[in-house]
Amino acid sequence: MSSNLKNRLLILLLAWMPLSGLAQISFLQSFTYSGTFTRLENGDFRFFLMDVPSAECRVYHPDFRLDKQISLDVPANYWLSDIKYLSRNLFNSDDQLELLYIAYEYVETATSYYYIYTTRIANEDGQVLLDPVPYPNPTSDHLNVPLPLHWKVNRATLLIRNEMGQIVFQESIEGPVGEVDIQSFGLPAGTYYYQLVSPFYQTKPQKIIHANH
Repeated sequence: MSSNLKNRLLILLLAWMPLSGLAQISFLQSFTYSGTFTRLENGDFRFFLMDVPSAECRVYHPDFRLDKQISLDVPANYWLSDIKYLSRNLFNSDDQLELLYIAYEYVETATSYYYIYTTRIANEDGQVLLDPVPYPNPTSDHLNVPLPLHWKVNRATLLIRNEMGQIVFQESIEGPVGEVDIQSFGLPAGTYYYQLVSPFYQTKPQKIIHANH
């Protein structure tokens, strides 16, 4: 190799070294669970992760100092599935952090299996702010039925069972909030259990009370 070519290679190497130093990726932190960066309404950035076994969300500053450790109210036999929309003012106007979280229960039958999901919104103290349920409850005529946010479908079948477990009302509803006329179906006053069913999801049966006028 000629001395002239060696000098050119040396100049190129010296010129590349500072640039490569600036472009290096530095290891900062590692986590066992999946996490997401988000930008809050005031412009601050946060990194948050979902700890499934502990049923909690941990929120970090951009330098990975712990900011909040949020214990989530997950029903028995349910597991965290997802955490979304960490924010301060998306769900209300106070200065606390809020988030939406999804949990599921795996149910096995004799021939197949399915999942039951629940969607909730909680603040940084772990207090549940919203657990979408039909309203009004008790009701005497109409029932408004929100479809779970994470289903990403706008249609489901509403099943209403009596206390014997028999289906007494069935109707297709469209979201995000479907409205059904309970009174026109002629249901007597009493306690019933509603459930939403779609081809891939179903909710856990929950109680509603039908009252006379």
